[in-house]
Amino acid sequence: MGGEQRGPFDEPSLPAAGLTPDVLVWKAGMPQWLPARDVPELASLLGGTPPPLPPA
Repeated sequence: MGGEQRGPFDEPSLPAAGLTPDVLVWKAGMPQWLPARDVPELASLLGGTPPPLPPA
């Protein structure tokens, strides 16, 4: 987040940690970091997250 690695986090604490669809995430067993929106296990945590606002 913001160019810095954070964590580890358990799943229930991810929303409070600032999880958004564009944040890169990784867990054991994943070959590479992916945007949270591409990780099926996180879909329920991202369901109500709106997209970022367009530039002003």
